[in-house]
Amino acid sequence: MIARRTATSLKGQKFNHWLVIADFDPDHQKLRSLCRCDCGAEKYVEHSHLKTGKSKSCRKCSAKIVAKTTHQTHNMSGTKVYRAWQSMKTRCYNEKAESCYKYHGALGIRVCPEWLNSFETFYNEVGNPPTKYHTIDRKDVYKDYELGNVRWATQAEQMSNLRKHYPELFPTKLKRLFRKINNL
Repeated sequence: MIARRTATSLKGQKFNHWLVIADFDPDHQKLRSLCRCDCGAEKYVEHSHLKTGKSKSCRKCSAKIVAKTTHQTHNMSGTKVYRAWQSMKTRCYNEKAESCYKYHGALGIRVCPEWLNSFETFYNEVGNPPTKYHTIDRKDVYKDYELGNVRWATQAEQMSNLRKHYPELFPTKLKRLFRKINNL
């Protein structure tokens, strides 16, 4: 027969997400107590695991904590500004996005390296759109997506900023390529 060590009661004490609700599991050799996680799940947890922090919560809550913190960067993945950043890169680099690539990437329009590799840099320099009706736009349609050449613009503002409004500025080589792509 294994001699059980005497231990002080942990009942009522909180360890991370665990609350000790009953002392000592009589059917187990190690000192452990019945604990309730913040989510309501109950489990016997060894005292040493509670005291050292080896067990902080039930498996379900632990998985949520890990998922929330492991790949966390900016917490803006579903926002309008993040989608604008993704779309900007798609227009310039994804040849399979034919409907928009031919007007950007195929014409040599690029995203500056600082923005291409970092959403945080893009966001810090461009910020949020002023309204839900604003989208990202290049001030000079012949230049790249870069600091000083982008703005949040309404559809009306963007429609007045098309290449066809500035044909004299369109370099001859790009004009030929543009006409070829668009069968003009």
